[in-house]
Amino acid sequence: MAFPGIRTGQPDRFQGYHAMPEFPDPECPDLPGSPPSPDGPAAPNGGPEKPKGEPASEAESQTKSGSESDAGSGPEDPLHQSHDRLFRGTFSDLANARGFLEGHLPESVTRMILWESLKWVPGSFIDPALAVIESDLVFKFLRGGTECYLYVLLEHQSTEDPFMPYRLARYILGLWARHRQEHPGIRRLPPVFPLVVYQGAAPWKSGTRLRDLIELEPGDPNEHWQLGLEFSVIELFRTGYEELRGTPEGILALRVLKADAVGELLSEPVWRVEEWRKLSGAALYRVMRYIASRNRDREALRHHIEQLREPRLEEAYMTITEQCWAEGRAAGHAAGHAVGREEGIREGENRGALAEKRRAILRAMEVRYGSASRSIRDRISGHIAVRIHAIESGPALDQLLEAAICSASVEDFERQLPAAI
Repeated sequence: MAFPGIRTGQPDRFQGYHAMPEFPDPECPDLPGSPPSPDGPAAPNGGPEKPKGEPASEAESQTKSGSESDAGSGPEDPLHQSHDRLFRGTFSDLANARGFLEGHLPESVTRMILWESLKWVPGSFIDPALAVIESDLVFKFLRGGTECYLYVLLEHQSTEDPFMPYRLARYILGLWARHRQEHPGIRRLPPVFPLVVYQGAAPWKSGTRLRDLIELEPGDPNEHWQLGLEFSVIELFRTGYEELRGTPEGILALRVLKADAVGELLSEPVWRVEEWRKLSGAALYRVMRYIASRNRDREALRHHIEQLREPRLEEAYMTITEQCWAEGRAAGHAAGHAVGREEGIREGENRGALAEKRRAILRAMEVRYGSASRSIRDRISGHIAVRIHAIESGPALDQLLEAAICSASVEDFERQLPAAI
């Protein structure tokens, strides 16, 4: 059976791990995401949870724990984590996850999963240095009486990484290390099925086998000594909008991720009002926040939403656009009340608002040029940041925020700096 947008080593076959050697000690600090076995009760979705009031250990902090903020509440993530917030916030929900996985995994895999046993496992195993370009989710399920893991990685950089098999091997070693800590005394490791959801704007062309990265001659009789890994790829680029499957929330999230990659965030498949009306308030806000953070033409987006005449969409968009100034106003009030003078309140409000506007500009530049060359990133974090921090005019900073979002290039943005100052 063919599935839209999915590539595997063989048709309708989901590849896993083979011939893995003895694993390093679970306490090895080089493996990402290896917290110690928890002392507290299990979380509702089956993940570990520390007792209330007990701080997380240093080892536990190596794994990003899932939280309610993933579902659209709690403190806002930086703008460059918008992919992570949308992906994890949507598909850590089991109904959304099941709809997506049942609709896009090969039938050979969906048949073996006891769906009633599916659980989301809080935590992340990605390299912190790569958090800007990828997000991951871990699920466990029963196959017969055997506990298995499904490791799902969202790859949202614009170009594929030929070393993806190597990266997945590192992440899954971390998953196995944590499993050993949580299940002391086990003699065998659970199967792990790796899946990559690729958001790039072109077809995936690199290999999906770890052994393809190792310098071996074809037919080498000693190939079996090497690590063996294959993974499946779901390519959003190759998958049509109408072929995306799952729950209403999951489908819209996938459409938005696809549309972002191909420059179609304002296209009709994304803005079907009847589908937005099916979303919960938290889901609607989460998807809208992603679109607002990724769309470069804020005026076009505002006009597009107004044309739809859907109050919930307009309210969510207004909330998001105003939110970046809210922290500054709150910080200003706090600074002013601390000195207890009316002048302090006004000065604190002004300074807090200006500081937040400067941060918003630099965040926007980080989002747009985070994958640019080192020299461009150094220019942004260097003299451009210095010049932005020297600006004391609120309207000038507002103008620069628009430029950061809409300018054609870093050079175009720089040309607007003198006029703004």
